[in-house]
Amino acid sequence: MEPHPPGTPTNDVCEVAAIEEDPNTQPQRSRSISHEDAPNMQLQTTLSASHEMIIRPPIAPGFEDESFIAPLNRMANISHHRGANDILETWFRSPNAGLAVFYFFKARQYIKFRLEDPHSRPQITEFLLSIANDHFFADIHTGLLNWEDVIENINETNLLLVFTNLEHDPPVAKNFWAYVCSFDVKTGKRHSRDFDEDNDDSAQGRRKRTEKSPSGRTEESEY
Repeated sequence: MEPHPPGTPTNDVCEVAAIEEDPNTQPQRSRSISHEDAPNMQLQTTLSASHEMIIRPPIAPGFEDESFIAPLNRMANISHHRGANDILETWFRSPNAGLAVFYFFKARQYIKFRLEDPHSRPQITEFLLSIANDHFFADIHTGLLNWEDVIENINETNLLLVFTNLEHDPPVAKNFWAYVCSFDVKTGKRHSRDFDEDNDDSAQGRRKRTEKSPSGRTEESEY
């Protein structure tokens, strides 16, 4: 075999040159998540989840679910298609002491306030004063309330019905639950027949009228 020309590296030198690499680039190529980095990443994930829980508004049971959670102190449309009876039953059987909800049942809208917020009373008062001139308020169990009573009892009566006028004559006395449920989910119109029959029996009672019989005696009859 002929000797290599002067200056030609031997095979041993070539092999060494082939495996030499820049020590500054080696860590970049093989860099991966180390055990030292893992706790920091877990901490960031935990903080992100905690931050999300802090800024996430509480759910108003019956009015909303995980698919849509409205922000606090803002009017919102009810996004689902469940009826008023389902909404009310879900609300009253769920823990809801931390919220006050004003239910615009004809329009299927609502607004919620967090009662533990130190600014909630002024916010609720401002909201009520902004609509009190042309809206009525009612507790579904006891009936009509003025806005001062709403504020005073907001922790005990934290679901308030809100409406512009009563579509019933004579006005609803006690059976507000049936009245609210008499409105159609899709059309917003009231099924007056069902409500009138129920309201006459349970809330208004039977009315009596006085008549005179052919014999001249006064008799009372129900109608």
